[in-house]
Amino acid sequence: MTGTSPLLLFVAATLVTLGCSKTEEPPPTCERVRERLIQLQLPNGDSSHKDVMRRALGPEYIAHCTRSMSESQQRCVLDARDVKAALACTSQLTRAQ
Repeated sequence: MTGTSPLLLFVAATLVTLGCSKTEEPPPTCERVRERLIQLQLPNGDSSHKDVMRRALGPEYIAHCTRSMSESQQRCVLDARDVKAALACTSQLTRAQ
């Protein structure tokens, strides 16, 4: 997986196993979760870098997200303002469990 940041993979794996609080929005989708992770990792990245990341988080990621991530976990990713915020969200839930 050339071009894929180890931090992004860590964030994605962490978010798959942990949950976040719900908000009053339409149900999230794994495609939106993937796009949000890309935005968090590459906020100013050009489209070619984002395409590489999208391929790295391809069909296997979408399938895994669909099977393993709860709606609240997906919302957590969508609500995160940056990678650090996403990690803080998952860390807070880890302490609460």
